[in-house]
Amino acid sequence: MATALEKAEAPDLGFEPQKDAKAVETPLAAFARELNTLRAGTPFRELARRAHVSYTALARAARGDGVPSWTITVAFLAACDVTDEREKARWKRKLEKVRAWERNSLLSMQGIDSAKRLRAERKASGGSGVSADPACVVTAAHLAEELRRLKLAAGNPSYSRIAWRTAQPRSTVGDMLSGRCFPRAEVYEAVVSCLLHLAQRLAPHRQAEFGSWMDAFWRVAERRYVLGQRRRRARS
Repeated sequence: MATALEKAEAPDLGFEPQKDAKAVETPLAAFARELNTLRAGTPFRELARRAHVSYTALARAARGDGVPSWTITVAFLAACDVTDEREKARWKRKLEKVRAWERNSLLSMQGIDSAKRLRAERKASGGSGVSADPACVVTAAHLAEELRRLKLAAGNPSYSRIAWRTAQPRSTVGDMLSGRCFPRAEVYEAVVSCLLHLAQRLAPHRQAEFGSWMDAFWRVAERRYVLGQRRRRARS
């Protein structure tokens, strides 16, 4: 309790200090809040069923647990019946602003020099705080996008460096990571192991993700097989 002397010496600020001021909402929190408003209480499992993606990926996006990829954001919008191209473009601009905020926050917190700044920007440009999420993968296109994000998280090594470390042709590595073709299992396993090993230097927990990446591969491979069978039956 303030004494009479302390009260007398307290400066007159001209206003009463604000108590229990509301914390400033970050762009990421605002993005997550708008996603929650959009889903209007619809269970995440129902959204996942509509969008054909992992419900945990949708829940993470709505919690603000890292910046979601554009693939997950589009799936979220589709599950909430947002199909207008202009509206999707508006959401994409919002996501880009969140990523820019994340990148700037990362750089300001680390206080790094220009040489390290480039590496941090490469990490942040693909959402390293958002890290690649193999659990959300359903299609080959999804898998290619998440692999590119993993490559960024690994420090964005060149195709030549990955090819040297995995004993695979550079063209094979490039075709896989660019999404031009679906890889063989042994090529995929070698490249993912290499990228996780490189990323482990930045985030030691990443090595534990190998099983999830292999699950994603076989999930996509099975889907490709089923769709191929359907197309063949349709032609016959």
